[in-house]
Amino acid sequence: PRVVFSAFVRGGSIASIYQRRESRADLCAMTVGDLRALLGADRASPKANVWQCVRFVFWGVVATAVFLAPVLLVLAMFRGIANLWLK
Repeated sequence: PRVVFSAFVRGGSIASIYQRRESRADLCAMTVGDLRALLGADRASPKANVWQCVRFVFWGVVATAVFLAPVLLVLAMFRGIANLWLK
């Protein structure tokens, strides 16, 4: 979890490659180091603030809910079918 949180904080501080105006050919011609420098990913990771912690927890809860929703739905369906058979 610490590595994921660190990556989350770091990802919020670097530029997006999708907002760049360079052509795909220009980006493909760059080295990984050049691209990291262009996006600001070569800098040290900033310290997390409270807002980033809240966002991380929020998205963690959303991801858990999205993961568990289908499982809980299937379990509820099986329980309903079992209740019908037992009556």
